[in-house]
Amino acid sequence: MLGLDKAGVDFICADMPNANRLTVGIMAMVAEEEGRMISARTWAALQAAKKRGTVLGGDRGRKPTAKMRKLSAEARQQTAAKRAALGHLGPSQRSSTRSTSRPRAATASGRRRR
Repeated sequence: MLGLDKAGVDFICADMPNANRLTVGIMAMVAEEEGRMISARTWAALQAAKKRGTVLGGDRGRKPTAKMRKLSAEARQQTAAKRAALGHLGPSQRSSTRSTSRPRAATASGRRRR
């Protein structure tokens, strides 16, 4: 957020309409520090788990059977069929079915979005 602020991007907080540059800057710095602390705690916990001999990552010996893979594929197909019936298209389907003659929505600046 601080990089965006340096680039001249103005912020309006929906939940804090009276927030100014100082408030947003302080909140960004606090969030950045919290992210660093979370990362350090996670790293320390992983190192402690390794010392205890915990196996990290991988499948940990559990592999799906052919029956489970088949059931999973069928469930995904049923979900996709239900979504298609309701008119919910996935991201890859949206771009391929979009009509080029359909007018596009205008942004606040009046320019049309792609």
